[in-house]
Amino acid sequence: MRRTEAHQGVRMIKFSSILSRYEAAEFSQAEAAELLGIGERTFRRWRQRFEDEGEAGLLDRRLGKASGKRVPSIGAMRWRRCIARVTRVSRPSIFMSIW
Repeated sequence: MRRTEAHQGVRMIKFSSILSRYEAAEFSQAEAAELLGIGERTFRRWRQRFEDEGEAGLLDRRLGKASGKRVPSIGAMRWRRCIARVTRVSRPSIFMSIW
C-alpha cells in the first residue's frame, strides 16, 4: 500500500467520525473543519460529496493520473542533451574570454 493511499484511508475515517459528531450537533461547521485541518468551504464540499457519492466521494481523484507538470519523455531526452553540452564547456575558458 502506498503512503498516499494509507493517508487517504485515515482521512476518510477521521472525516466520517467528525461528520457524525457534527450531525449530532457536537461541533459547529468551523470546529469540524478545524479538527480536520481544512477550511469551512472544503468541509462543506466534502460533506456534499459524501452525501452524494458516499465514501467514494472522498477519494482523491488525482491518484493514478499523470502530473500536468510532467516533462514528456522526448522533451526530457532533449533537455538532458542540452545540459550535457553546457556542462562540457569548461568554465575557465568562459571567464577568460570576458577578460
